[in-house]
Amino acid sequence: MKTKTSLLLIALLLGTSLVSFGQMKAVIVGQEMPEFKAAIYQGGEFDLNNYKGKNVMLIFNRGLVVPNHWCNICQYNYMEMIDFDKLNQLEEKHNLKVAFVLPYSKDTVAQWIATIPQQMKVVEQWKYPADTTKLSEGRKRWMHTARKMFPKDHTIKPEDVKTPLTIIADADHKLTDSLGLYDPKFDGGNAPQAIPCVFIIDKNGVVQFKYLSQNTIDRPSYSYLEKVLDDMIDNQ
Repeated sequence: MKTKTSLLLIALLLGTSLVSFGQMKAVIVGQEMPEFKAAIYQGGEFDLNNYKGKNVMLIFNRGLVVPNHWCNICQYNYMEMIDFDKLNQLEEKHNLKVAFVLPYSKDTVAQWIATIPQQMKVVEQWKYPADTTKLSEGRKRWMHTARKMFPKDHTIKPEDVKTPLTIIADADHKLTDSLGLYDPKFDGGNAPQAIPCVFIIDKNGVVQFKYLSQNTIDRPSYSYLEKVLDDMIDNQ
């Protein structure tokens, strides 16, 4: 065990592009993102090598929380990014490609998308429950927290669901697992899910920002990520 720990520390200091001991793998800031190819839900293939010369933001979503129940926050984040990109022209302004990654086949990703309308209704119910007089103190705290964390109403009719932002269907969670992000037990869950994570990769393929969530709700805002992009581009 001591030998493995020492080797890991040496590898990090030397800046190897991919650290791997058994199931432990990590890419850190300042290293090149390993090249990968994966299916795009909307069609075609996502080949990271094709985006050299362009900044890339990879957003790994949790997916399932427990069997047959999706993470509402992940779907809210996808809808929020659609609005944020429309309003701020994030991709165009920053020479950026945004891609969300789900550790599933295209068929399962289709289920994730199909549940968005119902899931967004649930988020609104968190914020504005029907009868606040019957809420426990814990539920009241969550109501106020949800109003701050999810300020926009993203409820939508099933026929109006659109997927303008690229979704990578990481079938068999190959990419997610190769980065050490696949964790069925994340945050108390018990389902095929990923640890929520954000990578920002510069036009040379080097990771300039990485955020790995400790729990379900601690994800950086898109306005914060845009500031990271601004700083990164200013220093390029």
